[in-house]
Amino acid sequence: MLRTRHRRPTQARRPCRPRCCAIGKCCRRYLSPLTLAYIHSVLKSALEHAVREEEIPRNVRSGTPRPRRFTPLTAHEARTFLASAQSHRLHALFELALRTGLRKGELLGLRW
Repeated sequence: MLRTRHRRPTQARRPCRPRCCAIGKCCRRYLSPLTLAYIHSVLKSALEHAVREEEIPRNVRSGTPRPRRFTPLTAHEARTFLASAQSHRLHALFELALRTGLRKGELLGLRW
């Protein structure tokens, strides 16, 4: 009598991506980065409130670093960008944004 080994079926390891729903059937719709940032800020506020009310001993969220939403340009990259955008109609806006660090809403609210 031949003995055969029973092996568990191997599952291909895929990179872990957040699922869109918790019910098992995925509708392929994910939360936007802005929504995720809002959820993080609400959770942070709730945890800080719980610490102030002495419901929990410490805010466990405060020790974890928050990922940056963007990587700022280096000085060389900024110079290269401004040189290539010299003939663009919004060159003054780009220059002001890079030199002052204003946010998009602040820049677009300016009167030229």
